[in-house]
Amino acid sequence: MTLVERMRRAGLRTDVRALFSNPTLAELASVAGDAGPALVIPPNLIPEGADTITPDMLTLVDLTPEEIDLVVASVDGGAANVADIYPLAPLQEGILFHHLMVEHGDPYLLQSVYAFESRERLDRYVDALQGVIARHDILRTSVVHEGLSSPVQVVWRRADLSVEELTLDPAMATSPNSLRHASTPPLPDRAWPRSSRSSLRRPRQGQ
Repeated sequence: MTLVERMRRAGLRTDVRALFSNPTLAELASVAGDAGPALVIPPNLIPEGADTITPDMLTLVDLTPEEIDLVVASVDGGAANVADIYPLAPLQEGILFHHLMVEHGDPYLLQSVYAFESRERLDRYVDALQGVIARHDILRTSVVHEGLSSPVQVVWRRADLSVEELTLDPAMATSPNSLRHASTPPLPDRAWPRSSRSSLRRPRQGQ
């Protein structure tokens, strides 16, 4: 990717596939073309705090008012919490396909188990995760497909990390596999960000 970017800055156009299919500089030079006009991305026309979203505010996707209402209804906080709406990238289309095909679990739903020496460190970790979510749009992006002619991704202005505290038997507290099983969430009905969740587990008092 660094080489592609350097070539772009030098006025040459190519892609990653060409780099791997043309292993020598001579071959790469034969397929690299002059850089075309820069891609112009239209501005985001959804104002912050909007009460409603209309088709003319969407510069990257064509949706009917009825489809927009379906999209807005899927977002906590409604239209005021919608930052942008646009189509899925090809890779995201593949992720959505696999998400819809599975009947049990989800190939893109990952779990990790961490231990903290104090509640203070745990709270700082959760706060840090929330900060990362607030910083990166992709972690505040959901996918909506039901009732639409084509699936779209929706960037939320704010998405709160869902934290659930569980009190477990001490015997389970030392087994990572048991912890994963006890906190396995149901298959989400839509991808991101509602499927982001943190489960906090602690032993029963007095045991």
